[in-house]
Amino acid sequence: MKKLIFIALAATLVPVLAVPRVLAAESKDAEALYQQGLSEIQEGRFEEAVVSLEKSISSGAQGDARLPLARLNLGIAYADLGRNDKAIEAFKAAIADAPDLAIAHLYLGTAYRLKDDYGAALPELLEALKLDPSLNRAHDELWQTYGSIGTRFGYDHELILRQVYHMEMILEKEPEYLKMFPAIQKELDILFGLDKRLGEISAPTKGRVFRKTVEVRPGTTAEKTAAELPPAPPLPADPVPPAEKAAAFEKAKAR
Repeated sequence: MKKLIFIALAATLVPVLAVPRVLAAESKDAEALYQQGLSEIQEGRFEEAVVSLEKSISSGAQGDARLPLARLNLGIAYADLGRNDKAIEAFKAAIADAPDLAIAHLYLGTAYRLKDDYGAALPELLEALKLDPSLNRAHDELWQTYGSIGTRFGYDHELILRQVYHMEMILEKEPEYLKMFPAIQKELDILFGLDKRLGEISAPTKGRVFRKTVEVRPGTTAEKTAAELPPAPPLPADPVPPAEKAAAFEKAKAR
């Protein structure tokens, strides 16, 4: 089973949701349980965190501004226990409470990606980036998601452009990223090679090129023929203009 590891959100995020200064007694109990759950996540005590956060949620008053964060961190605890379906439920509940909570969309998209549900992952990840353009983790998750689709179903030119765009964005915004994941340069070179091959492929591939296994991230699979693959999932509308993707492609190619 794939395990999803998240970093607990700091309690300093709470004021972002405008928590009232004066709390009812039940809200104070909910707050204490919430803080306890955060501490347990940070200490790696995820089973205990689930209990504390579920109690915090059930103890909180309706409309309590901490509820979305409690549900978000509950999802984090479930994810670290490898209980991805329960994590998805919690992230969706957090979004229902606070639709503009970008990090919840990010984590939900990540959870879907690790279930290989790319059609559900992409809209959540794109929404996270729309809500918070500074959320560089969304670029990381998006390039991995596009890469998983390409590895499994084959690449067309648009898919290559999308993956390279988000790789270039995170390399621009996170200078240390290349040091953390040096194989990303090899991945870019492979994508440039695949794009070149697109003009040379035969009709049975239906406009897609396929790659062989590359040790970039765990989970990549060996190349298969088009006949062995199910249809690729449809890609959602991309908010990035084509010219911007093309420019990022050329910039990444010149690295």
